Amino acid sequence: MGLLFLSLFWICGIYLGEEGFHGEVLTLIVSVLILASLFYLWKAHRRLLIIFSLVLLSLGLLRSALPTPALPAPAISEYNGKKVELQGMILEADKGGRFSSILLKVEGARIDEDWERVEGNIMIYSFNFPLPKIGDEVRVYGKLTEPEPDYLKRRGIHSVTFYPELRILGNKGSPVKRFIFNVRENLNDSLITSLPEPQCSLSQALTLGIRTHVPYSLKEEFRTTGTYHLMAISGLHLSIICGTLLSLLAFLLGRDRPTYLVLTFILIWFYALISGMRPPIMRASIMASMVLLAYHLGRPAGGLGLLSLAAAVMVGVEPELLWDVSFLLSFSAMVGIITLSPYFQRGGEKLVKSAVKEEGLSLSIANQANVSLALSLGSILATFPLIAYYFDIVSPISPVATLFALPAILPIVLTSFGVGITGIFSPFLSQVMGWLAFPFLSYLMVVVKGFSLLPFSSFEVEVGRQNIILAYYVMLFGGMLFWRRLKEP
Repeated sequence: MGLLFLSLFWICGIYLGEEGFHGEVLTLIVSVLILASLFYLWKAHRRLLIIFSLVLLSLGLLRSALPTPALPAPAISEYNGKKVELQGMILEADKGGRFSSILLKVEGARIDEDWERVEGNIMIYSFNFPLPKIGDEVRVYGKLTEPEPDYLKRRGIHSVTFYPELRILGNKGSPVKRFIFNVRENLNDSLITSLPEPQCSLSQALTLGIRTHVPYSLKEEFRTTGTYHLMAISGLHLSIICGTLLSLLAFLLGRDRPTYLVLTFILIWFYALISGMRPPIMRASIMASMVLLAYHLGRPAGGLGLLSLAAAVMVGVEPELLWDVSFLLSFSAMVGIITLSPYFQRGGEKLVKSAVKEEGLSLSIANQANVSLALSLGSILATFPLIAYYFDIVSPISPVATLFALPAILPIVLTSFGVGITGIFSPFLSQVMGWLAFPFLSYLMVVVKGFSLLPFSSFEVEVGRQNIILAYYVMLFGGMLFWRRLKEP
């Protein structure tokens, strides 16, 4: 618990500093520090915890007070609405059935004669050929517009261009990145040739993190049913996959040896590697690794301290993460799984034992469904106010829709990887694996569409104040602690 408090005080210090509180808070800290030291003088461990927590709060304030370099160049979004020639480096390049989506880190722009240094990333929608590779230096000429999908803006992409002139100048990426890109591109090509639409685009989103080619209508169905987190490879997605892998591998291999933890760790990072290693995926993978470490140490409850330590390190390196949606969702989803899911799981186990009396396949399936539901409920309850605040939508059927959709996620990921890997060596085997992946993808689409047709599937909301979010978490976790105290002998 001490690690948790120290990490949270450090994060709070950075937050207060970023919000502009320095002198007033430091004065308050010194006063509280003196009073707390005198009051807790007779309990050394509490005294030291209070002292170190307040010291870290002060250091967090000082960390945020460090000068940050000013932007040396204007943002690329200033050129929206104009035809412009750009030069930069390719960060992502994903092929679809009809077009490619390319993420370009812009380094310079020219409208007339002179080049100007600019900063920002743009999304390019282009033909599939020629498809540049990660690390390619390119020149692009086209008209910039403001992106309509909100998820691009949340990724920091405020400009797009459609089918521009594109010329590859060379490549300055690392060999490792090129190797990863080639593997990812080969897997993607296999999905495109072995699966029809829209199953192919859904498989791309769930397996490789490529959501650009998913039809808008299908995205809206996921959004209105509160299951969009299953499509996006982020903290919610990875936490559910991590929890499902943990329970499945523990059931298959047993808990006597840490083999199931090691395999889960390897699969999580392999998944992150192939899906693009974007910052949200990396952060979610680090947090999932902290939870696995806690299980390895035999202290699942201690995962909260390790998780907060990982968050503290990330925020210390990059304070802007405190306002990053993917980071907040990743952290809150993991917190929900660690703190809330065990309560649902234990309650579900009692129901399963009363409903299924005999050992066998039925009991195993019921237990797996119970684990899946507990993981879903824990992560959904912990992220509920953030989703309402940032996305202006609440879906009351989200837990039930997630429960029905969740069993298809892991088979989709496994069979889609099977399609991609076999396609590198044998197109025929890739087609066979495609037949195996198709029913799971179709099942997921039917479930989501069916729930989206319900008249009460979602409600538009507007959470205008962060105090409401804070009050929700205080009531949620305060109620959890109160319940735990009631159950203690």
